[in-house]
Amino acid sequence: MRSQKQKATQAAYRRAFGAEFNVTWGGTKFANEVENLSYFRSLTCWYGSNEFDTADRRELLYRYAESHFDTEDQYSTLNELYQALPVKSGGKRILRNLCGLYNLAPRRTFGTRKLQDETARTLYGRIGIDNAMKLAHRYARLTNNALIMPKKVGQDVIIDVIPPDLYRVVLNPDDFRQVDELWIPIRRRNGETNFNVWTADTYTVADADGKTISSESNPYKRIPGVFLQLETDVVNYYGGGLIELTEAEIDNNFLKFCIDNNIVYSGFNVWLATNFNLSKVTLSPNKIIAVNKVALGEGQDVPPTLENISPTENYLALEEVQDKRYQRALREMGLPATLYSPDAKTDSGYSIFMQRQELMEIRKEDESTMRAAEREVFKLLALMQQTDFGVTTMPNVEEFQIDYQEQGIMLEPKEDFELKKAKFEYGILSPMTFVKELAGIDNMATDDEAIQYIQANRTLIQDITTTGQAPEPDVITNTTTQ
Repeated sequence: MRSQKQKATQAAYRRAFGAEFNVTWGGTKFANEVENLSYFRSLTCWYGSNEFDTADRRELLYRYAESHFDTEDQYSTLNELYQALPVKSGGKRILRNLCGLYNLAPRRTFGTRKLQDETARTLYGRIGIDNAMKLAHRYARLTNNALIMPKKVGQDVIIDVIPPDLYRVVLNPDDFRQVDELWIPIRRRNGETNFNVWTADTYTVADADGKTISSESNPYKRIPGVFLQLETDVVNYYGGGLIELTEAEIDNNFLKFCIDNNIVYSGFNVWLATNFNLSKVTLSPNKIIAVNKVALGEGQDVPPTLENISPTENYLALEEVQDKRYQRALREMGLPATLYSPDAKTDSGYSIFMQRQELMEIRKEDESTMRAAEREVFKLLALMQQTDFGVTTMPNVEEFQIDYQEQGIMLEPKEDFELKKAKFEYGILSPMTFVKELAGIDNMATDDEAIQYIQANRTLIQDITTTGQAPEPDVITNTTTQ
């Protein structure tokens, strides 16, 4: 059962975005999915940075706050301060820390054939695959959905990453995991909305009512997109997403609105005018609250009085509540508070390691899903290269491999050495890697070189210990035989 706050959030996103999505999708077969589209927009608007995202955050906060404020009067506080409603997103930091698979570029291999390897590496270097997959990972973690869609533009390929509030799917009636149709709205310059509709057989342009404008065969013989989902929901194809973060974003900005107003009102006194027969009644800092016809009893008015009121300062307490709201959301998701708190104390590497056990488990789960998604993207890119550009030298998908780099936790120097030494002695860390990481020798190419380096240094140390001084270096001279 949802809490009263969650119910209020639900009503808020329906009121904020329902009308807009109804205009876009109301004439199609997806008219009954307007609420779901609005729900996802309430998540994604906090993580974009353009003017539409900012406007949607403000509208969502307004709809949430109107249950606490009078909005019927155009001069009410919420209406007068609409453009000043805060729209900050602390959740961006959380999402960046939560989705770290692509913070370091993964290691990709494309097989042993030189021509195929060069073809694939050239393509991947040109299309910005890491940025696209990083964005897809964040969308999928936030909303449980992301559409990764490469497309031909001129003589090149770009990758679009689309969140679930910007597309809809029709599922196969016999297999709820199989997408039979993909619909993407396209806003034309005249303000009208068309839809690009993909099936395995056709590519269709439809009008706002879903009626076909044009249709042609699909050259790829499949929907040219990869549907990324981190969790599977057998009841609802799209799943839920991180609603806890959205609720924290709304609460945080609502509290900031209260803090800002508390600062303003406590910075200026308010005057209470009793029985001065002032016609306009306002509640504003440095202005007068007018109260008339105040009587002691029947027929006896209170003499006119002017009273100075100093509002109570609560902004420090409210600011403290802001941070706790994010920390509560993280706790509910089983994540460490250090994902958000910018003022977290500097803990040791081991302490951070223990705090982030849950995060590391999530990373491992995400690795498996993202690796499978990358293979699907590779298959689609290879198909498009052959279909659109006649390139037949892409490697086979069986040759494609991807390994994600671990983002190490900073350890104390002594802890770091002991950990590497233990790995080396147990045979987990190769001699070459051991020497490279500890001695910083980058030009070492083989394990044999590393072993010789270690043995030579141990011999030198033993000589120093025995004699108390380093041995004279051997003098090598060039000799010639006459």
